[in-house]
Amino acid sequence: MIRDIAKRLSFPDEAINFLCDCYKKMEASSAEKMRESEKSLYTPKDERYMELLAEISEESSIDRYACDMAFMLRCAIPLLDKYRRAGYSDFLFDETMADLRFKLYECKSVFN
Repeated sequence: MIRDIAKRLSFPDEAINFLCDCYKKMEASSAEKMRESEKSLYTPKDERYMELLAEISEESSIDRYACDMAFMLRCAIPLLDKYRRAGYSDFLFDETMADLRFKLYECKSVFN
């Protein structure tokens, strides 16, 4: 699921495997909260997703930064569809989402 988006964004294989494992653990421990957090993200003025992600991180024993990255990759899947339906180019999507890759490398350099 998130593997395809991570590959599309040129994440290194090591990061892709790690984040896919994180996502599976998050889903296994907190599937309902995962759905709620995604719905919250796409609902204007609803910021519950931040609290929900903190709970998911704790329940799944996943580092909060890894939890957030896996979540953002998951949310990028319907976002790509929205871009396409609106007639935006895949290039625009890729450039917009490149910040995730930059954040990945920043975290790697700071936290290893």
